[in-house]
Amino acid sequence: MNYPDNEVVMVSDVIDRLKNDCNINIVSVIHSETTSGIVNPVGDLGRAIKQHNDQIIMMVDAMSSFGAHDIDLNRDQIDCIVASSNKCL
Repeated sequence: MNYPDNEVVMVSDVIDRLKNDCNINIVSVIHSETTSGIVNPVGDLGRAIKQHNDQIIMMVDAMSSFGAHDIDLNRDQIDCIVASSNKCL
C-alpha cells in the first residue's frame, strides 16, 4: 500500500488489506513524514495488526520522530524500529 506523503495511514485500510492477503508478513510505516508534518498512528496500527495476527512483523521508520514523540515498543506492539541519535536524541 502506498499513501501520499501528506495523508495519514488509515488503520482500517491496513487491516482490510491484511484480511484480504494472508501472504503479508511484514508491515512497515514511516512514523513522521518531515516534509508534510504527517505523524502516522503507529501505536494504533501496531496494536491492530497484532490483534489481527500476532505473527506479522511491525516495522517503524522513526528516524525523524524517535525521542520527540511517544513511542513504546511494547505498548505499541512494534517489533523493529529505525532511529538515529543525530535527530531528536
